[in-house]
Amino acid sequence: MSEELFLVRLATSSAAFGAPALNLNLVVDTANKKVAGTASVFQSTNPPVNFKANVWGYFSVLGDQVILVLDGSPTSPISKVAETFHLRGHLSADWQSGAASYKYFYDGEWHNVVNQHLAATSTVAEDISNTSASVGSHFHTLYASALTEASRADVGETKARQLLAAAEAQIRSLNEALEKLGSR
Repeated sequence: MSEELFLVRLATSSAAFGAPALNLNLVVDTANKKVAGTASVFQSTNPPVNFKANVWGYFSVLGDQVILVLDGSPTSPISKVAETFHLRGHLSADWQSGAASYKYFYDGEWHNVVNQHLAATSTVAEDISNTSASVGSHFHTLYASALTEASRADVGETKARQLLAAAEAQIRSLNEALEKLGSR
């Protein structure tokens, strides 16, 4: 992958009704092999779960797979708050699918979830423009698509302003993620 930074959104899927659902929003720094972002676990059945954590970690490329290791807590990696999230998984080289096992500390106890299928979800480009992306483009180089869309002649002036504002918000978010990565 030639991008130095990109955003990837991954989610677990399970055939079991009421199983916990994990969503990951990750900034991937390919130059440093680091990852940072957020994780959330939701379960609507009893007992309900609404877990959130900031996550950080690293990845390695092994053949045609990406090995992903994440840890997390409610705050940051440099805080004194104990970690409440751990994930170990593998993904395809294009970050589109894979499997992971994770555990999270919620309501006073650790919950282990093993061998869950991971798949890429919506891209930032889809969120900004509300248009569907081409099949297989579920990772997105940060802010490049918004700027490209804004430069196209067929995009109206209002749409271009909205895209520019979204790109600026991504840049701010990217800077925060880079600060988190740099503080490790």
